[in-house]
Amino acid sequence: MLLWKKPDAAFSSNGFGLGSMFIVLNCLLYFTKSLRNPATENLLRSRTFWLVTALFVYYASNFFIFVSYRRLTEIRPQDIGLVWQIHNLIFLVMCVCFSIGFIWQSSPRRSSPTKSASL
Repeated sequence: MLLWKKPDAAFSSNGFGLGSMFIVLNCLLYFTKSLRNPATENLLRSRTFWLVTALFVYYASNFFIFVSYRRLTEIRPQDIGLVWQIHNLIFLVMCVCFSIGFIWQSSPRRSSPTKSASL
């Protein structure tokens, strides 16, 4: 039994699973660092927090879909539609988190008021 899919395959379950695991571990490292060293700004208003949360939600939730996709298509191809509906719902949650992240500014940019010359 081959552990890795042939290079000509359309979807590499193990490759996507490994990539997902790498991204999830890096997201967990970010969360650990952020929670151990709290910044002065509100974490929920941090652009980086929301972008990392989006990646974490997507890849952690879809890890099992990615890993089992090849086997599932061989055993129960009729269930693929349901699996991808779940995937699309998780993708929607990721897009919402990305949108929130793009709305928030990491550090507010305020222009300093200039002193006006008095007449």
